[in-house]
Amino acid sequence: MRDIDGLSPEEKNILGFITSFLDNDSVVQASLASDGCWKFVWDSLTAVLDFEYGPSNTERNLFTMFVNGVLAHRDNSPISMLRFAALAKIDTVLIEKCVQYALIHHARELDIGAFCDETFFEMPSEFYISQSLRVLKLSNATPTRLILNQTVALTNLKFLQLKNFLFTHLNFNAQIFSGCPNLETLVLRKCAISPGDKLKVLNVSGDKLKR
Repeated sequence: MRDIDGLSPEEKNILGFITSFLDNDSVVQASLASDGCWKFVWDSLTAVLDFEYGPSNTERNLFTMFVNGVLAHRDNSPISMLRFAALAKIDTVLIEKCVQYALIHHARELDIGAFCDETFFEMPSEFYISQSLRVLKLSNATPTRLILNQTVALTNLKFLQLKNFLFTHLNFNAQIFSGCPNLETLVLRKCAISPGDKLKVLNVSGDKLKR
């Protein structure tokens, strides 16, 4: 039985297998340049979304349009990983959209490396109810406050890495990691407690914490 795009499930599986060997740029170029079945490959994109922006590879507005296009045209199937690496200044709104997309589509791994001027970054509401995340890596080029409006309870998270984040009593409590019972590895790089802040201690403990 063929779908509305004229392709059978078997043919879509074959296209999906082919595109699994390509990066996002190549898949999109093939889709846009083709008048045949490749133009329907948007809804069979690989389950790994990897976006990288730098001063040498593309213009900022074009990169933003590209990311928005991929997220808008891809179907609703789950993704296994989303990586967003900004090697030059980028709009925080685009980062937030990628984070939200990954969480809604049940990503198991989320890797965000940002370069933005904002002094804080707020996680979307989907973050607090995620049962899919196994690996979470968040970093920014400059010190940033990660705003958390609720207690973090990522029950299946195994690996957490934070870089260049500032801990304060306004965005963290001393039990910040207690809601991650399966956490095995915790990496804190260039993180600090704000001088003179009410928060004095971060309680890092867990039955399965190894590193």
